[in-house]
Amino acid sequence: MRPDAFKKVSFLVILVLTIGLFSLSEAYAKEIVLRFASGYVPYPHKFSPEEVKGPEAFCALINKKGVGKVKVEFYPAGQLFKDKDMMTAIPEGGVDMGITTMSQWAGLIPAVTLYELPFFFNNEEHFQKVFYSKAGELIGKEFEKKNLKILGIWKNGPLVLLNKKKEIIAPDLSGFKLRVFGKVPAELITELSGAPVFMSASEIYLALQRGTVDGLITTPYGMVGYKLYEVTKYVTSFPNYWTTFPILINLKTWDSLPDDIKDIISKSAKEILDISKNEKWCVDHASEAFEIAVKQGMIKHDLTVAEYQDWKRKSVAVAEKFEKEVGDFGKKLVQYAIEAGK
Repeated sequence: MRPDAFKKVSFLVILVLTIGLFSLSEAYAKEIVLRFASGYVPYPHKFSPEEVKGPEAFCALINKKGVGKVKVEFYPAGQLFKDKDMMTAIPEGGVDMGITTMSQWAGLIPAVTLYELPFFFNNEEHFQKVFYSKAGELIGKEFEKKNLKILGIWKNGPLVLLNKKKEIIAPDLSGFKLRVFGKVPAELITELSGAPVFMSASEIYLALQRGTVDGLITTPYGMVGYKLYEVTKYVTSFPNYWTTFPILINLKTWDSLPDDIKDIISKSAKEILDISKNEKWCVDHASEAFEIAVKQGMIKHDLTVAEYQDWKRKSVAVAEKFEKEVGDFGKKLVQYAIEAGK
């Protein structure tokens, strides 16, 4: 081959390789990496389909739908932030996305208390209607004022009351120190003459073991996931009382994303939440958790209709306090929520 021809071929080969490498690096450069933090221990359930594992499944679905475009790194069990730290970590950009109980946001965004009001919702359908109602829309705007975008809500429960001392049937918590995860359960416990103690989920086991607290309000999954049946004896199950977990993304991060990535994230949230909101899914998971706890020696009490009504009457004061604190806006939210249940 003539020298000039060889030079031309060499130049073309180098040009093709350069373009190829540039295209490859550009493709990788386009992949957006987001971090998702959770303060809670993942708890696999035998009743759940493989794709339903809460926040972990949400992140995995985004990664599946957005391969090459967006990747979400999932950090559970407080690896990045504890549950109580999320109120600053997400809005300030310490992490892009995250989840913690709605009640923990109540101090920063009082309107969210609506979702946590004890014994307020008639049933699962009522709750879901409220989220997609005018009330849900207004609460979403309150999140945006704090640099947060709410993508959806996980409903977890029904809630249970665990304690070491004695069976609790009547709504009287006198003499009990109970761990709480946020403002609303703290108000309920105070209203019922108990003493609320704030602490992260990761601290509960040792606190019960050492007697720092006598018990707590939690979910059946938390009861089993953290092996709390080893350090408590009695469990009271509350019907139609849940805790909720908003799936949140930093608003500035959200606004910076391309529309196709926003679409992937939004659709992933809806797809996973549509599966996990199924009432049978919740009931089966709770049944599994109770089965495990009772086998480990816990004594379970299900409230009768009369007992439930007693708890509901005593908890009305929490809703009244919410309306008083949030003013006309709170009254409006309650009214929208009641109308959604009709």
